[in-house]
Amino acid sequence: MKPSSALAATVALLVVSSVAGAAKAPFEGTIQLRLRDANPQGATYSVRDGRARIDVPSIRGAHDLHFVVDLAGDLGPRPPAVALQRSGRMRAVVGQRCEEWRLVEGRDVVDACVVTGAGWYDPRRLVGGVVPAWSRLLEIEHAFPISVTETRDGRSVFAMWATDAKREPVTDDVLTLAPVRSPVM
Repeated sequence: MKPSSALAATVALLVVSSVAGAAKAPFEGTIQLRLRDANPQGATYSVRDGRARIDVPSIRGAHDLHFVVDLAGDLGPRPPAVALQRSGRMRAVVGQRCEEWRLVEGRDVVDACVVTGAGWYDPRRLVGGVVPAWSRLLEIEHAFPISVTETRDGRSVFAMWATDAKREPVTDDVLTLAPVRSPVM
C-alpha cells in the first residue's frame, strides 16, 4: 500500500471512529419543540447531565412556565402494553441524527425519530395532565423525540416536531431557577 493510501485509510478510520463516538455521547444542548394545534410558541428544552430545563411561553396571557427536572431518577416500571420497534434507520431532523422508532399500544401507533442519550420528560406530567404510555416509555429509554406522529385507527391525533436543535454547552445558571416570591400584602 502506498504511504498516501495508508494515511488516507487511517484518516478515514479516525473520522468514522469520531463520528461513531460522537453519536453515543450524551446530548447536551437545546431543543425547541412545536406541537400541532397547541401552543404556537412550543417549548424549549435545555438538556445536560441527566437534567433538563423546560420553558413554555405563556398561552393567552397566562404565566410563562419554567421547570428543572431530573431525567436520571427512577422513572418506574416499563409500560407493559407498549411494543417498541427500533428500526436502526437514522435520519436528520433539524441537523440532529435520530433513529426511527415505532411504538404500538392497541390501536395507537406512534412513529418517532429519537435522539438517544438526550433524556425526555413529558411536560404534561408537571401540570397534572395524562402522560401517554408511549411517552413514558421514551422517558424510561432516555430517548428525546424530535419528531412524533401518533395515529389511532389510521387517523392522525397528535404531532410534535423540533424546530431547532443545537449541541452546545448548557451552563449551571440555565439549570437553576430563581425562587418564586410571593407578593407582599
